[in-house]
Amino acid sequence: MAEMNSEIKYGMEIFSQFVFSDRIPQKDKEEMILEAVRLGRERADEIRKEFGNKTSRQLLTEFGIEIQMEDGKQDSSEDYVKFAEFYSKKGKILLNRKALKRLGRKMNPGLAEEIILCHELYHYFEVNRWGRTGDQFIRKVKLFGWIPVNRRMLPAAEIAANSFSKTFLHLDFNPQIIETYYFE
Repeated sequence: MAEMNSEIKYGMEIFSQFVFSDRIPQKDKEEMILEAVRLGRERADEIRKEFGNKTSRQLLTEFGIEIQMEDGKQDSSEDYVKFAEFYSKKGKILLNRKALKRLGRKMNPGLAEEIILCHELYHYFEVNRWGRTGDQFIRKVKLFGWIPVNRRMLPAAEIAANSFSKTFLHLDFNPQIIETYYFE
């Protein structure tokens, strides 16, 4: 029960950054979080079974994905950091060197990098195997308070990627914690 409460807590943090978050009932968000967590776990087990004990970096390299370090660009928001960006069409992941260095003050830098790469590995498989996770989480929201539209719940993909990473790497903590470490 405590683990599910933790998953909901971290999932809500991700939802809070989503533009439509305040237009989705709490119960609906919680259900989506739990479903995304389940999906991430199942997919991690699938990939582990298929590829064995290879690291995220090894798998990404085998799939032809170039991993490059870059100095993170300064975002206009001081409460947001982009640890990495996966460019599927270019077959490239850009890792934020400054963010990794900062994380290295709170945790093993190699583990931080592996968590980030594993998260991006999930997105690789979304593009190349499973389809976009958000397409499984479509909800009706109201634009301007009255125009009903269907929107993909993008936080579901991030929650599933974190769950994937936690399971794939056998972590005893939610990978979302690196964001907390970064801002401490």
